[in-house]
Order: sequence, then structure tokens, then C-alpha cells
Amino acid sequence: MEEPTYLPGLIGMLEPFEDKPRAQNVLVAQDAHVVLFEFAAGQTLHEHQAHHAVIVQCLAGHLRFEVAGAEHDLRPGDLIHLPPKLPHAVHALDDSTMTVTMLVAGER
Repeated sequence: MEEPTYLPGLIGMLEPFEDKPRAQNVLVAQDAHVVLFEFAAGQTLHEHQAHHAVIVQCLAGHLRFEVAGAEHDLRPGDLIHLPPKLPHAVHALDDSTMTVTMLVAGER
């Protein structure tokens, strides 16, 4: 049986790079991987896609999330779910913290 994992203090855990967001794996479990991102205002993750379904959640700041021809403003407490391989981009309007949870259950 897998033990629970507690991750306190994600906001402020990382500092963004000078020219791009910083990302770090904070959890790798059997059914999900969580990556923490820290952005400085104005930084962007250019259009890309994930192999897995993902849940993106804004923890701090203000992010503009572009997906499927639409823009979504993500603020603390907001999240968005994406099916696999859906192209998307993220722009930080303020200094921001977000998590990406990759849903990998059933893969081996």
C-alpha cells in the first residue's frame, strides 16, 4: 500500500529563471506526477502538448492559458483539465505559481 504524500509550502518554493519559468517535479507517484512551475511576470511557456491528460492549477498570481482557440484567465484556486495531446500555451501576467498534475494511472 502506498503511503500518503504531504507537500507543504509549494508557493515560493522555487524562483523562476531570469528568462523563463522554472519547473520541478514535486511528486512522482504510481497514478500521478506533479510538476511545480514558478513564473516571473511576462514569462511564457510556448505552445506545447502533454502526452498524458493533465490538470493545471493556478496557486498564486495570474496566468493566461490558451487552448483550443480560447483564452482562460487563471487565478488562485482555478484549474483546467486537458485531454492528452491538446496544444496549449501559458503566459504569466503577474508573478505566478502553478502545478501541472499528469494523470498516469494504468501506465506501465
